[in-house]
Order: sequence, then structure tokens, then C-alpha cells
Amino acid sequence: MNYVLAKWIVTSPSGTEAFNEELGRMTLLSYPMIAIPSLLMMMAVLYYISRGMRELAGLSFTEALRQDLG
Repeated sequence: MNYVLAKWIVTSPSGTEAFNEELGRMTLLSYPMIAIPSLLMMMAVLYYISRGMRELAGLSFTEALRQDLG
């Protein structure tokens, strides 16, 4: 995804003021375009795992993560 952003945004030759501005814009846009879909995918995977634990073992997500030290 970062490569696609770079090809789309950064068009000026390196070393110019426009290149630096485009690089800054690319950095600004890369966070929401990369981090947010990754976060949503991780949440979906955790939901899938917790649902499987509940169906197969009868444990809730918090019960599976709780560690009994006693």
C-alpha cells in the first residue's frame, strides 16, 4: 500500500522542495491507509478466535486470557 501511495503522490524529482512536500503528504496519508485497515483486520481475527474458543472449549475470551497464579 505504501508503494501505491508513493507512485500516486510523489511525482517530483528528489532533492526539490516539492519532493519534500509530497513526501510529507505521503507520510500523513500512509497512517490512515495502512494502520486503520490493519487494526480492523486484527480486531476481526481476535473476534474469530474468541468465537472459536467459546464454541469449542466453552471459554470466554477473558477466561482464556486469565492466568491463575495461586
